[in-house]
Amino acid sequence: MTERLTHVRFVQTGGFGGLKLVADIDPSTLDPSEAASLERLVDEALSEGPPPPPDAAVRDDQQYEITVTRGGKPERLQAADPIVTPALAALIAKLQQRAEPLR
Repeated sequence: MTERLTHVRFVQTGGFGGLKLVADIDPSTLDPSEAASLERLVDEALSEGPPPPPDAAVRDDQQYEITVTRGGKPERLQAADPIVTPALAALIAKLQQRAEPLR
């Protein structure tokens, strides 16, 4: 049996304005259907494998770092626009809804 997801940290940096967005999510505090949806998106993104490395020629790209923790073991996903796998893009979109600017 797979360990349950215990924490998700999302950090988005870059872009034209250089705004940093952050979300720290404890799935146990979410509605059960929301927690299940988040876990499914995480599993799909992890199963895709890492995205290709970002294109160094792209300026002002959005960069994403997602750290998911299960059973005390963190796993990190990193990507940068425009090279984001489909499942990772879906996870990023979900996490952006909960992200807030870091001041």
